[in-house]
Amino acid sequence: MIERLGLKPDFATTVARFDAWWRCDVVDRPPVTLWLGPSRPYTGPKSNHRTLRDRWLDVKFNVESVVASLETADYVADTLPVQIDQMKEGLSLGQVGQRPFEMGYKTMNALNDMKNGKPAPADPTYTGLDVCTPETADTCIAK
Repeated sequence: MIERLGLKPDFATTVARFDAWWRCDVVDRPPVTLWLGPSRPYTGPKSNHRTLRDRWLDVKFNVESVVASLETADYVADTLPVQIDQMKEGLSLGQVGQRPFEMGYKTMNALNDMKNGKPAPADPTYTGLDVCTPETADTCIAK
């Protein structure tokens, strides 16, 4: 198992939170894992190379393949503390992040309402976004 990640200093806490959740312990927030497959099909070049060596040494083919792969990907960002710190250091020009506390809060209220006979909330339920730039890094996260 991965024990630490250089860009996520609280990784051990995250792992402990997931472990606790799987054991049905009480956790301080719902652990969330997101994975999205490509939303667009790969349209890049197909290899007709005789050997793997020929393929790897074909710079034009490799560049076109990478560009085509990038075009199929969806890119997301967040406003985790480590990302805000990195933005302050100049590693990005902006971050757009979800509001996990708001998601958990609205989810628990919706579940309680449905348990008490009220209808399910609108789908999707908007929880807002935090839009941060280096100039607003200290004040952009909603409390």
